[in-house]
Amino acid sequence: MWIARFVLERMLPEEWEELDESKPHKIRNCSVLECTRRDPDTGQLHSRPKWRRLSYPDSPSTSPDDGQWVPLGKRRTFTGAELTASVEAETRDSPDDAD
Repeated sequence: MWIARFVLERMLPEEWEELDESKPHKIRNCSVLECTRRDPDTGQLHSRPKWRRLSYPDSPSTSPDDGQWVPLGKRRTFTGAELTASVEAETRDSPDDAD
């Protein structure tokens, strides 16, 4: 389910890592991840999924975001300079495997 969230929510790798370590958004056994194109407030149908919710059927009161629908992130674009800076930052943080 994490891979589906990574793609659907258009996460950056560092956002995914942060969320993966977050106890409130833990994906437990029997968790239900739903995505919808239908606006939960107006009923309007969109061409792509725009909302998601994660719920725990065995304990609805402890579900992340209270089991409510949450908007998915907007599609982001990056300049060449931003992408280069991101790669360089990742390279600096990576352990050196050239031993």
